[in-house]
Amino acid sequence: MCIFILLSNLTKRGLYFYLSWFFMGIGLICWWLYHPNKVDILTHFGSLLNILSLFIVLTFIHAVIRVGKFDLDLRQFVSSKTKNAGTLYVKTSLMTYIFTFFLNVASVSIVVQSTKSLLQSFSEKWRRKYYSKVVLRPYTMVLFWSPLEVTVAVVIDYTSQSYLLLLPVLLGVSFIFLIGDMWIQRTRYKGSELGEEPSKLSSRKKSYFGFLSAIALLVVSIVTVSTVLDVGLLLAITLVLFPFSLVWAWSLKRVKRFLKLSWSMNVKNLPNLRGLFSLFLSAGFFIEMLGFTELFDRISALLESVYIGYPLFLFYLLLALLIAVLAIFGLHSLVSISVLLPFLGTFMTSFPPGLALAVLSAAIGMILVSPFNVTPSVLAFQIQASPLYFLKYNLIYVLCFIVVNVLIGAYLLS
Repeated sequence: MCIFILLSNLTKRGLYFYLSWFFMGIGLICWWLYHPNKVDILTHFGSLLNILSLFIVLTFIHAVIRVGKFDLDLRQFVSSKTKNAGTLYVKTSLMTYIFTFFLNVASVSIVVQSTKSLLQSFSEKWRRKYYSKVVLRPYTMVLFWSPLEVTVAVVIDYTSQSYLLLLPVLLGVSFIFLIGDMWIQRTRYKGSELGEEPSKLSSRKKSYFGFLSAIALLVVSIVTVSTVLDVGLLLAITLVLFPFSLVWAWSLKRVKRFLKLSWSMNVKNLPNLRGLFSLFLSAGFFIEMLGFTELFDRISALLESVYIGYPLFLFYLLLALLIAVLAIFGLHSLVSISVLLPFLGTFMTSFPPGLALAVLSAAIGMILVSPFNVTPSVLAFQIQASPLYFLKYNLIYVLCFIVVNVLIGAYLLS
């Protein structure tokens, strides 16, 4: 059944097509050369499929945002009493930060469309540079701690860490980079006056308070379910999102609208998961087959020698840079993490929190600059630029972010 689904979903050529066949081909070679008669091939495809469940349930939280019209409220907040690009940068960063928690990549188009008219007086080159910072940087900072981000859940579960214990560090680093960037860019752009007359702020203050309260309540609900049921963060999120969204829609008295919109969004989005489904099927097979090979032992020995013979900072930095380089060349961070971490389990009895922080910072940080990531691609489409364009303005920012987290992980959390 898994092979049939895999093959049927590889008919559309694209990045996922080639990556899926690459992992499938290498996995089959490993299976044939090392254990062709001792390994049941059909039982080794599903190790990464639990990740896809989160992509499905995220639709419900997206739907309740739409029916509550919270996106319209935040758009209005950004444009009110905003006279220069520096002030706009701060407001837009906050808008992106809040929206991304619930809407993820959908927040990109909302932010760009909400601020487009305010920046019409500036050149196209100026706007591209502006958007490459004001959208991608806060977007990445909220994903760094958000329990709704798949990468966070996978890293937390894979390294057996407590999300509640890591959360203060994740939030602290996130806020430092968010506030630091807003302060620097506000100073840089404060002399750039906007061409459009600022609007007045609406009186729906309760809407803003309710929106922020919902974020806090959702985080508490996920952590509580994970702790009480003693399940991983990924499963806790999957269990919480639908009932939480339903109760929220009920409080807004829009349950019917919520259910109808959720259904239509799921019907529309499920076909888009075919590429990811194929990729995770084949990558899961590749990872499990690699464990039977001599190459697995050699890579483990290499990493072990670095772990034993060099400072922990260099070991963490090596792992982070491996994930970063693989992301630049198109390998999804989730796949990179799933490939690299099994090697560490051969010589590390447990994963310290510092390692989780280093790996997570690289995986999340590369969202800013990886040309193959969906977020830069969506933003590039919105502003008519190449995804490679964002490397120029965000690479140093990302490297600083990774190094700071590696330092914290190596010297404070290990």
